[in-house]
Amino acid sequence: MADLIKQIKARHPIGSFVASYTRGLKSSGKGFMIGFCPFHKHSYKRPNFWVNLEKGICACFVPTCEAHDPPMDVINFYARLKGLTNQEAITELGKDFDSSQNRRVIVGF
Repeated sequence: MADLIKQIKARHPIGSFVASYTRGLKSSGKGFMIGFCPFHKHSYKRPNFWVNLEKGICACFVPTCEAHDPPMDVINFYARLKGLTNQEAITELGKDFDSSQNRRVIVGF
């Protein structure tokens, strides 16, 4: 399972993955990006979502947001966004890989 998670994170770097779901995500200093949180139903005037490229995590600045704490990796982000469990997110994101390897790893979880 750990190998599949590493492959998913390598195939889906957090910056580009989150950018496809986040409005206005742009660089904000070395290794950081900011944009608008995709989990908010209403829009804010200022960016409220951050991504740390070096640590591979992201979160919302707004304390009442479900994406505020704890920070998410690419799997947690996708699971929250799509309303999936982490296992379901791993299965969906891992579909790109060899299906025989996928089955062997997922069944053992």
